[in-house]
Amino acid sequence: MTGKVISHYHVMQALGSGGMGIVYQAQDLKLKRPVALKFLSRELTSNAEAKQRFVQEAQAAAALNHPNICTIYEIEESEENFFIAMEFIDGHSLREQLNQGALPLAQALAIAIQVAEGLQAAHAKGIVHRDLTGSNVMLSSTQRVKITDFGLAQLFGSSLLTQRGTVMGTVAYMSPEQARGKKVDPRTDLWALGVLLYEMLTGSLPFRGDHPQVVIYSIINETPEAVLARRPDTPPALEQIVTKLLTKNPDERYQTADEVLADLQPLAQAQLAGVASTHRLAATPGKFTKRMLLAGVVGAFLALAGAGLYFLRPAASVIDSVAVLPFANLSNDPDTEYLSEGLTESLIYSLSRLSHVKVRSRSATLRYEGRAVDAGTVGKELGVKAVLTGTVLQRGNQLALSAELVDTRDQSVIWGEQYNLPMADLLALQQEITSEITGRMRLRLSPSEQMQLQKPHTTNSEAYRLYLLGQHYASQYTRAGLDRGIAYFEQAIGLDSSYALAYFGLAYYYVGITDWFAPAQEAMPKAKAAAERAIQLDESLAEAHAWLAVVHFWYEWNQAAAQREFQRALELNPNNALTRSYYGAFLVATGHLAAGIAEAEQARQLDPLSPETNSFLGVCLYAARHYEEALAPLRTTIDLAPSYWFARMYLARTYQKLGRWEEAMAEIQTSAQMDSVSEIAGMTARAHALAGNHRAARRLLQEMLAWPQDRFLAPPDVIKVCLALGDTSMALDWVEKAYAARSFMLIGMKVDPEYDPLRNQPRFQAVLHQMGLD
Repeated sequence: MTGKVISHYHVMQALGSGGMGIVYQAQDLKLKRPVALKFLSRELTSNAEAKQRFVQEAQAAAALNHPNICTIYEIEESEENFFIAMEFIDGHSLREQLNQGALPLAQALAIAIQVAEGLQAAHAKGIVHRDLTGSNVMLSSTQRVKITDFGLAQLFGSSLLTQRGTVMGTVAYMSPEQARGKKVDPRTDLWALGVLLYEMLTGSLPFRGDHPQVVIYSIINETPEAVLARRPDTPPALEQIVTKLLTKNPDERYQTADEVLADLQPLAQAQLAGVASTHRLAATPGKFTKRMLLAGVVGAFLALAGAGLYFLRPAASVIDSVAVLPFANLSNDPDTEYLSEGLTESLIYSLSRLSHVKVRSRSATLRYEGRAVDAGTVGKELGVKAVLTGTVLQRGNQLALSAELVDTRDQSVIWGEQYNLPMADLLALQQEITSEITGRMRLRLSPSEQMQLQKPHTTNSEAYRLYLLGQHYASQYTRAGLDRGIAYFEQAIGLDSSYALAYFGLAYYYVGITDWFAPAQEAMPKAKAAAERAIQLDESLAEAHAWLAVVHFWYEWNQAAAQREFQRALELNPNNALTRSYYGAFLVATGHLAAGIAEAEQARQLDPLSPETNSFLGVCLYAARHYEEALAPLRTTIDLAPSYWFARMYLARTYQKLGRWEEAMAEIQTSAQMDSVSEIAGMTARAHALAGNHRAARRLLQEMLAWPQDRFLAPPDVIKVCLALGDTSMALDWVEKAYAARSFMLIGMKVDPEYDPLRNQPRFQAVLHQMGLD
């Protein structure tokens, strides 16, 4: 099945099997999106009842539209293949996570609430899952819960394909009535939720046995060991919820998912507020209220200060390195993801402007999103002395947020706080947290740094919220996401025309779409105007200077202006690893190979676990013909960010230069499953040409040249296919077309090994001269 095109789906790889069939990852060739295809097993296609149950699954799930339920796109029969096309979930099952042991209380509660909300939606439509297990509860890369596999779902009022008296489902999660083969209703799903919650809290199932019959006997007759006995830190109220969910008589169990949520949600909020933690500070409702909770540790002592109590750290020293871990979104609403992401990014940005503090980038800390890790481990892996963690919960117009700064050396809490405030105070909250952190880190700030921290980029809280939305969508780096991001930046500017950061956001993302989603002549003038406006409003905005430098070099080919702006950006923020990476690439592209590699290496030292710094170093080493050395940072990039196809492309090029053709093609094929930009298409055609398959290469090239106008084709991607085919004349034609279009991809021509066949061509030399690269 793998590699076939069925209907308009390209089948890529098997994901697993279960229920009624086998599931594959595929690419929707019409809508250019990843999907999961569930095929009815061949041996069951002739079974009318199995086929009807398979259709019923699709009908059941398709009737549901909820963020915690896997979306069904269509059901189709093609070439004797009967399948359901559904949402592809980039993540892992709860079963995989539970195989590693019990979960932290807050995470278990967050997952249970999302499962309950998904069941609430299904039950409201008259649908019972009947086979809810850890294997069909998926966790996305952002810890969004998705319930899958309604293979045994029963629609109220439909013919009972799962007859009364027939036991169907996964034994360990069956309710007593289900195990007896009796009629089931939504309360059976609530029992299964109780089993899941028990398992998340204790790391083991409540009913166990060596054989299914033993498990069924236990479910019907025995009482499981109390959660508190296995996990003493469990809040008694949570123990009561689990006990009620696992009540054998369904009439004494929770009757609806609404009832479960009514009990779970206050507990989650209590966890957020730190009630169950001896290391968190309790807070009373209100705006910016603070009160310390005493921690009982050996040698600790307390002092009274003002109206509150606080924990004094003995022999406190300066903390000059910090990582802000992704704030967890407990709101169970995809539309509020921008809050947790935006607050994390804003705090990183504010702290990174301090010259004597090493702050890890968001890309370096994303690996910890949704993971329960201790501060000591993070400190060792990232090389920092402190980590900041937090959670965000939005309910209507109210925001509850907790933040905690922990010393990674002894895992003691330096500072912690909980806030309950209106959404309108979001901007003031971010400034308050930044101020608290810098104070607790005992930093010596210069007068200018103090002014930077105290000076808000905007005083309009709605403009700040729109800016966070712009960051959230544009960082998805799809055309749709970028378009939404730019729209939000423009709305923020509409509310505050002096909002320099919003202008920088525009500049960043106009550069980002250049030669990937839009021609340079369309995007780059807008990027320049936005960067210049940001600098006019705030000359100290280092990132705006860096992006203006990028425009000067990529689009205007003005090396002197680019050098000036890069230097100013690094004067303002010498610790910005991404700026140093871009500066290193600039130096390499202009022929200063050793200096450029040194800058790229320094950038990686500043942020060693950033995919960007590693990929830039790999690109610089590749351009300098240090192919063997380029492999390590490029492989590290992919280890850190497997979906970063740009690094895979350069790794493929490097393998090709080393004659490792199979490994190169594997990277290209993997990238082709991730995106459809012209660079990947060009690399695929080029690989065929280098392998001697010119017919396939020319066919792919002709397909690229025939792309519709709304699918951008970058001229350099055509050039490299032509060179691999040995068509120097056509390659030169496209070099001149790329020059006329001011394609930024030409900036590496001076050093890029792939242009070596053109070095002695007068037309090529003329273009290099006109770009100032001779």
